[in-house]
Amino acid sequence: MVKLIDKANHSIDYISDTHGIRVSRRHCQLIAKTAGKWRAQGPEMELPVAVPVRDSFFICEPNETLRTLAYEYHNNHPTSDIARALAGDPRVLP
Repeated sequence: MVKLIDKANHSIDYISDTHGIRVSRRHCQLIAKTAGKWRAQGPEMELPVAVPVRDSFFICEPNETLRTLAYEYHNNHPTSDIARALAGDPRVLP
């Protein structure tokens, strides 16, 4: 996954090849690449959003797509700031 900062829109996209998470100052949302552009998918979620830290989360909440994607990103990139961004840390967001 890749981190893309959009200073004009005050957001960060954490993306893979076809899907990702867009985090702004107050909300986050799933995004998907459609016709070569990143587009919002589904409802916005208000920050803070907790990133799960244990596999047991998936037993309790199997339909949490945004949190599942955040968990995967964080586990694959443990030094990333996605958890702080989703927590609403103003030092992370543009």
